[in-house]
Amino acid sequence: ALALFASSFLVINIINGLLSQHVQQIGIMKAIGAKRPQIAQMYLVTIGSLGIVSLFIAIPLGGLAAYGFTSFMAGLINFDLRGFRIPTESILVMVAVGIIVPILASLSPIIKGVSITVREAISDFGLGKGQFGTSKFDRLVSWVTGRVLKLTRPLQISLRNTIRRKARLIFTLITMILGGSIFIGILSVHASLLATLDSALDYFAYDVDVNFKQSYRIDEIQRVALQIPGVVEADSWIGSSGRRVRPDGDEGPNLQIIGTAADTNLIKPQLLEGRWLRSDDTNAIVLNTEVTKEEEDVAVGDIILLNIDGREREWRVVGLVQGILTGPLAYTNRPYFERELRQVGRAGSIQIIAAQTDPAFQAELARTVKAAFEETGFQVNSTGTIQDIRDRIEYQFNLIVVFLAVMAVLIALVGGLGLMGTMSINVLERTREI
Repeated sequence: ALALFASSFLVINIINGLLSQHVQQIGIMKAIGAKRPQIAQMYLVTIGSLGIVSLFIAIPLGGLAAYGFTSFMAGLINFDLRGFRIPTESILVMVAVGIIVPILASLSPIIKGVSITVREAISDFGLGKGQFGTSKFDRLVSWVTGRVLKLTRPLQISLRNTIRRKARLIFTLITMILGGSIFIGILSVHASLLATLDSALDYFAYDVDVNFKQSYRIDEIQRVALQIPGVVEADSWIGSSGRRVRPDGDEGPNLQIIGTAADTNLIKPQLLEGRWLRSDDTNAIVLNTEVTKEEEDVAVGDIILLNIDGREREWRVVGLVQGILTGPLAYTNRPYFERELRQVGRAGSIQIIAAQTDPAFQAELARTVKAAFEETGFQVNSTGTIQDIRDRIEYQFNLIVVFLAVMAVLIALVGGLGLMGTMSINVLERTREI
């Protein structure tokens, strides 16, 4: 939308440039009887023709770009495309944008240009009409440049010529400001996304994650893990999913419930309200802010009813933590949750804190851990590191940022062309003075 908005100003500048070159011709045509609608029709047909030509370039390129982007998204979401085609409704929208928008944008300068009188056109003042100095702002600029700054005459004339046609100056500045602002916005969004990603990964303070094909005793898993060189700490979580049963009987969206030790070092929650888990807690639960977005009536101290594996149990909300890129999450004391899930002392995964933060060291440790567990008889399903997760998410972030950057480049290009057109018009309107 911003690119389309900025390109409308480019159309205005192009038409102004054409009209500036044709001032005398317009005057001569009007002198021999041409009417304003006849002259305006010539320029409108020109704009329409340029729009039609642009469609032959824009439709294939737009279709290929959309297909490439959709193919990438299909790979991420794991679905197959049914071949390449450009929907008819997309073509109709592009035709409307490519022809109607330029014509609408050019109406104002065309009407103004063809309204010039024969005397004004033949006098060769052109569309500029020597208007500088008629407003208070113009006189202020003259006073500042001449009396205060004491600029040389060529510099004073340059500045006056810049602001002589204020609407044209505003159009040009808007296109350039849009380009610069969008670049700043994209870079800010990128920095914000990476900072949010870092916060999310710091939230879970482990380095290596091991998932097994079945549940094993937690003490056996931890014993093997702690014997591996480079492992500082190891702990296991248990998890399940549930839904809140609301007072009216309806069930809320799905949320993940993690059972963890109260004194774990593998989670660094940002506590917003209430408290974290204690070792003597039973049905206490800590929610993140993603849960309260869906369940707005839930607050710290409330008793909520959760449906977990088909069984409804009451839980007391003792704390609220910040949710960052995790979705709805709830935390509870593992010993109590083990009894609720009927898998006391067993888990299907283990999380490990490494001795070093170096990604290469952690990747090598993940391979070592997998080999050690398999040698001991554990069936390992997968291993991963926090750095792997970060790289995957950052890659997806970068795709969006690059896509937006391409749009910003296009807008900056439009702004540059607009500036070029403005300078060309300024020179054309001052040919006699030069």
